[in-house]
Amino acid sequence: MAEGSQIDWGGHSNDLEYVIDGTADFDNAVGEVFRFLKEKELDDDMLVVITVDHETGGLSLNKHPQFPLSYRPKWTTEGHSGIAVPVFSFGVGSRDFRGVQTHPEIGRKLIEGMLGREFAWEYPESSRSF
Repeated sequence: MAEGSQIDWGGHSNDLEYVIDGTADFDNAVGEVFRFLKEKELDDDMLVVITVDHETGGLSLNKHPQFPLSYRPKWTTEGHSGIAVPVFSFGVGSRDFRGVQTHPEIGRKLIEGMLGREFAWEYPESSRSF
């Protein structure tokens, strides 16, 4: 498991360059994972899931009015937004991670995949904050 936490920090500070640098670093780390799996001939036997726990900053890229081929960032918050986040998966069982899913669904599928069976898992009502 790896986290690209600098992307989050960049979103909190509304710093596009920091977000881009953090994203590039995380992309390089993911590339290293794939390189390692291929080198060790494990790429056909493993599942790689890439997702995030939330979006930060509410970044949108708007066309620049004077430069039609250029964009300018617009931030809507320095906190977490309600924007849906992607999940990407590759390898054994990756089909289970398609479409829109909640974090508990993703977690359940990862644990069940490791256990090789289903298991009972429920959140207590008191843990809900909405």
